[in-house]
Amino acid sequence: MIIQNNIKYMLFILFVLYLFSGTIQAREYHVSVNGDDTNKGTAKTPFPTISKASKVAQPGDVITVHEGTYRERINPPCGGQSEQDRIIYQAASGVELVYNVKNFFLEFFLFCVLE
Repeated sequence: MIIQNNIKYMLFILFVLYLFSGTIQAREYHVSVNGDDTNKGTAKTPFPTISKASKVAQPGDVITVHEGTYRERINPPCGGQSEQDRIIYQAASGVELVYNVKNFFLEFFLFCVLE
């Protein structure tokens, strides 16, 4: 009886860990000038701004910026917890990210141009 209860308890713990494992994994969010704020930030349904992606990204996530011109103030609420556990901003494959820092602490203007 005790062994059977322990097995049920262990199975319950494993089930709970399994449920939460999906929320712990890093995600990749996509940004495109053709995106929409109601999108999920996937490659097929990207966000329209880097700011929108930065608001939903968590440490360990990646934000991929696609070709286009993004004139916006970016003030991420969460940049990361350490060098190993941070949000990564990257240009999409085949796109060169060019940025113009107007006021380093307040505002970024990001430009993506095709290589």
